[in-house]
Amino acid sequence: KEEKMGQKRGRKEEVSSESSSKDTEVHAVPQRLDVQTSKVIPWETEPIVSICLHSDQVTLAVVRTNHAIEIWEGPGTRLSPSKKIFGNISALARSILWVGDRLFTACLDGSIFEWSIKTLWMKNKSGGLGGAVWAISAAHHQNTLAASFEDGTIRLFNIEGGGLEYQKSFRPQTGRIVSLGWSANDLDVFSGGDDGTIKRWDVKTGSNVSIMKLEPADNGDIPIVWSLAVLKDSTVAVGTSHGDVQFWDGNTGTLIQQVLTHKQAVLAIAMSDDETTLFATGVDNKIVQLNKIDKMGPITTSSWVQVKQCRFGQRDYRCLTVSPKYVYTAGNNGHISMVSRPNLNFSEGVVIDPFPLAGEFISAPEVEMVAMVSENVVQLWKTAEYLDSVGDEKLMARPEKKLLQINPNMETIWSIGMNADASLIACGNEDTMRLIHIDHSDVKSITLSKCQVPWEVPRSRSIVINKSHLITCSDNSVILFNISDISEITHLQTLDHDLKIPAGDETVVTNIQIANDGEFFASLDSGNYICIFKFDGEKYEHYDLLPKIEQGVVSMMFSEKFQTLVILTRDGGITFYDFNLKKLLASNVAIREPVVGLAMVPHEDDVYAYGTSRVFQVKRTGERSNPRCKIGEVRQSRIVFAGVMPNYIFVIGRSNADETVDALPDVAYRK
Repeated sequence: KEEKMGQKRGRKEEVSSESSSKDTEVHAVPQRLDVQTSKVIPWETEPIVSICLHSDQVTLAVVRTNHAIEIWEGPGTRLSPSKKIFGNISALARSILWVGDRLFTACLDGSIFEWSIKTLWMKNKSGGLGGAVWAISAAHHQNTLAASFEDGTIRLFNIEGGGLEYQKSFRPQTGRIVSLGWSANDLDVFSGGDDGTIKRWDVKTGSNVSIMKLEPADNGDIPIVWSLAVLKDSTVAVGTSHGDVQFWDGNTGTLIQQVLTHKQAVLAIAMSDDETTLFATGVDNKIVQLNKIDKMGPITTSSWVQVKQCRFGQRDYRCLTVSPKYVYTAGNNGHISMVSRPNLNFSEGVVIDPFPLAGEFISAPEVEMVAMVSENVVQLWKTAEYLDSVGDEKLMARPEKKLLQINPNMETIWSIGMNADASLIACGNEDTMRLIHIDHSDVKSITLSKCQVPWEVPRSRSIVINKSHLITCSDNSVILFNISDISEITHLQTLDHDLKIPAGDETVVTNIQIANDGEFFASLDSGNYICIFKFDGEKYEHYDLLPKIEQGVVSMMFSEKFQTLVILTRDGGITFYDFNLKKLLASNVAIREPVVGLAMVPHEDDVYAYGTSRVFQVKRTGERSNPRCKIGEVRQSRIVFAGVMPNYIFVIGRSNADETVDALPDVAYRK
């Protein structure tokens, strides 16, 4: 229907012309696959509770309510997730904080964790001191961490030398402390509480120096100080549950100014580095900008004036951070919103949907099925079935159907693997691996049976299965099993991924891909190194180590016809590694939108790269990749996964709107 309407309007097919190679021709491909888009298959993410920007101004740390930690990177608005840390699911996160290159989270079970970005695992932990941790803040000299606990006590932790050690406690107060900030000289800590007070604490003695009490509402409701920032002159800016931003003199304890910015609670504020601009957001999903205005005279005075505001979506924002160029907000809808600081308005803003990382979706082209991770279960779906074309339209005979929901009895699922006919599904997490055999020859009577994996495989972040092998990873090791006889699975060998990686680069394997014939497989690590292994007739051996890919690797796949490994980088570049030449060929920037992944037709040269809204067909032209044309555009939804089936590309999308989609399938075809 879309195609017919487009023809009536005389709309021409849009062709991608972005290319960094002058000798590459971009033109329409005569035969292209149909694009089937479905919003029936659900992929939901947890709300974001806290975000924090690294001092490099391009790396964003995100923590969700289930304690999943994501590291987002990318130039400008091309932000995409590069790493995922599976946090402690029993410890619900409250906040996340960069301290230099170190990453900390505070949790409602009373724990404070430090996480390694290189190993994607816990580095330090402290907990059990006084109930839930509601706020954390680091001293400017970055050797002390302050944390507020449920029992009303602020505790200091020494983080010098890479440690996390309890140091001392301040005198407890009545009421919960929900926000913290350090003075510029690190001699005082300011706290905001649910009792409507701002308190100043002496770090040396741990005693309360002064109290600033906020006025209650006309109905007697006491404001909660949800967020707090301390300026160099000891001015304390706070966002309150009454929808206003207040400025207090931290030295004298007097109110300087009160600005009503929101109709509902202000949950987060952030100050620019030069302390002349403040941004606030909250429950009414509005971002407000306040500028500091100096009034010259015999005595220079300053005041804060609201100058701009904008609004995104229909859900409340819980957190906010700023860089010199952008304002970042996030909240209950799980999205990250970015807006340019010089032009704080809706038209300049970008809403970035969460992306599934490698291991959350996988397709079985032979049987036209898709498996996905949903919390701690695996769902197996059969794609839609269509009748022959009637004129220009295809008629649906059967919509997408969920065949199975498999519970592998695991608290969390980090990764899944599935073979081409969907008869085997493997699940892995921090300490367990399950292999499940599925007999779906009769879809009305599907049977399951568990297969015992004779090996401990902790922290399995990627799993691949072909006809005879199951390959997975454990930290920096790659482990191979023979599954040609599932009644007797045998361990073949364990390989060191980092055997040839330069010393000092501590990494873990995050993605594995294997050629259909099993001759080669590749392993990608958290440091963006790719190792190639080759089967010599008896066992796999190290074949090559690719140079570190500084742009960051989003996805990789084998193209067997041309003996290459196709690599998609975070900047939209597509390059090929040639096995025969042992050479990484020149990269070509092909996609000008946030990239999500790769899909491929087995045994053919066609490669499909997809971003958040478009699917591209890519050909190899000599030693370069060639984005031949855009073959499909998904409207009113964002692409989260694409898989190539025998005659079409199956796309799973998320609705752009916040409402839940549970109606009939929304399926669109583009020829």
